[in-house]
Amino acid sequence: MNKILWLTSWYPNTMEPFSGDFIKRQAEAVSTFVPLKILYVGKFDQRSIPVKAAYPDNYKFQNLDEHIIYYPSTGTFFSKLQSLFAFLNHHFKFIKQLRKTNELPDLVHVHVAMKSGLIALYIKWKYKIPYVLTEHWSGYYAISKDSLFKKSYLTRYLTRLIIKNASRLLR
Repeated sequence: MNKILWLTSWYPNTMEPFSGDFIKRQAEAVSTFVPLKILYVGKFDQRSIPVKAAYPDNYKFQNLDEHIIYYPSTGTFFSKLQSLFAFLNHHFKFIKQLRKTNELPDLVHVHVAMKSGLIALYIKWKYKIPYVLTEHWSGYYAISKDSLFKKSYLTRYLTRLIIKNASRLLR
């Protein structure tokens, strides 16, 4: 297994420098043994940063190849749907580029099921590439403030689907 792609729902970035910093540290450690490509797609509030289009923030050091893509969001109700489409679209473009350059991974490793797990599920169904899931979220506890049990039926269903289709679940 030569090529591993990490899809992260949390990752340190310009907007949130400490979000998922433990995932970055783990990536740095893993990359000493195997080449690792990381993709994080995140939104920024267009009202606070006047940038109109998505922009990438790429970093490569030895075996670690980070790809962080930002896209704008206004924070309105309509923008939630627009944000989801932008999130999916940037992932699909990245995967298309990997396919074009013959760099599709042998394995996908998802950190935090929702929303990056949706992309792993797509890759599994479309390209027959397995994925493993490391879940860091405490929302699986009913007493959690942001509990999965308080989410919409669609979110709960998709989360179950992502977990069920993972080759391995790591917690």
